[in-house]
Amino acid sequence: MIKTKRQHYVPQFLLRYFSDLSNVNSKSIISMYILEQNIIKEKIPIKSVCYCENIYGDDDIVEKMFSKMESEWARVLNQINSSNRHIIKVKDKSNIASFIAFQYLRTKKREAYLERLTDEWIKFIDSKDAVLFKNKLENNSSIAINLSLIQFRNFSQYLSDLDYVILDNKSNIDFIISDNPVIFINIFSPNNFGVHSIGNVLWVPISPRKLLLLYDRKAINLIASGFELNSDETIKAINSYQYIVMDKLLFNIHNDLNNYIFYKDAIESKAIYENKSSVQTFHTENDGLLIFLFPDFLNKYIDLNFIRLDSLFAQIPYFCRYNISRYKNLEQLYLHHKMFSDVLEWENFKKCILEYWARRI
Repeated sequence: MIKTKRQHYVPQFLLRYFSDLSNVNSKSIISMYILEQNIIKEKIPIKSVCYCENIYGDDDIVEKMFSKMESEWARVLNQINSSNRHIIKVKDKSNIASFIAFQYLRTKKREAYLERLTDEWIKFIDSKDAVLFKNKLENNSSIAINLSLIQFRNFSQYLSDLDYVILDNKSNIDFIISDNPVIFINIFSPNNFGVHSIGNVLWVPISPRKLLLLYDRKAINLIASGFELNSDETIKAINSYQYIVMDKLLFNIHNDLNNYIFYKDAIESKAIYENKSSVQTFHTENDGLLIFLFPDFLNKYIDLNFIRLDSLFAQIPYFCRYNISRYKNLEQLYLHHKMFSDVLEWENFKKCILEYWARRI
């Protein structure tokens, strides 16, 4: 049996929606910007980009599993792109959640982050254990694969309670997409958050004219009349995030980047994002050492005018917006008590979080 070798970490079915429709081979040709060379290339075969060999090791069982799932994802996205609906059907939400989780976790950018995270945190464990752990990872791909599958399942699960909508691009500018296309930000606690946090927002462009958006409706208001985005400035802001998180490639670029993104702002924001530390340490009163591992989620760098923090949370001072779960967790809530020096600020924070948990939307 011939095993799959070339495995795309951005599915070809997604990139095809951004293909050059003026070309007779529109289903396989795309335009792209190459970051390292700062050039734009036209008529690039989709099958030749965003792939690696044996992402899942020599055994193609996992690849076959994801291949079946990709067929479902392709079917759902095709229905969305060919329809005028803006609300995702309940029966399709699990497919969308698994697609978002898969696309977020499987890119080369994510792989590089995990390698950097591993290299940083093993500095704080026994040197013999560190060598043993690295050897196991390097010599047994099934460990890394199993860790990825666990992440995939957990990530998908924590997307289930978010609101899913499709926004139409009615501006003069197309959406672009990158080799790391899922954007994940938080507009409540932007400096420290997780996949389960209050205020999460995720999106991915699924065509030059449609954006798939997942957001915490209990904490965020969607400001998009008729589910339409009409401003060129709004699309440039959305596109800028693709530049910030990209690894090496942007797609659907046909001319100067300034026509698609807020170029200077995006460059500055990308530098900040790339230089974020994934590990921080704190010494305790008893000479212990706390090690915090920070996810590669994105800080909110460029303003987005189509989403706004709900007034319930906007009243909380920025410096008091501590990360907390969307799922009721009183123990976590009261752990934050010691972070507040002002009693009134703590009471206000507590009141807002309890009201959030009680909301039914």
